[in-house]
Amino acid sequence: GKNHNWLERAVVYKIMEINTKYQGNRTGAMKAIRERILHSIPQMLFLSLPLIALLLKILYFRRKDFFYVSHGIFSLHLYIFIFLDLLFVFLVDELQKLLHWGIFTWIKVALYIAIFIYVYKAMRHFYQQRRAKTILKYSLLLLLYFIMLLFLFAFFAIFSMYKM
Repeated sequence: GKNHNWLERAVVYKIMEINTKYQGNRTGAMKAIRERILHSIPQMLFLSLPLIALLLKILYFRRKDFFYVSHGIFSLHLYIFIFLDLLFVFLVDELQKLLHWGIFTWIKVALYIAIFIYVYKAMRHFYQQRRAKTILKYSLLLLLYFIMLLFLFAFFAIFSMYKM
């Protein structure tokens, strides 16, 4: 007997549609939702690339010698390094599954740490600032990027569920 607004009504209809599609099988529905979200991660990263360039533009707003395009190229450079590093992480992970050697865990940890060190070193070299300023801006960038990714992830999770 309660009147729902359009959002509540859309959510209820979507839940009913998913229940009908998966015939009440919660694990199957959750697995399908998880797969949809995982397949939307490349789109999320693609959208985050110009946003991280915008964050860099905001962090370095006093530096008039860097344009938005400069920050975009730097962001692209960072993304390429991160993707290559993650490629090695996945390779080491597969080797660990195959050989069951404990050393591969340490190699993966070192590869993850290398991402953070590289981003700091790249920012210090590219923007030519002192350590203290770079560390402060690096910390702010990581915090803002994390918050941005949370919003993007939530948006894509909701959108992925809606597309089911």
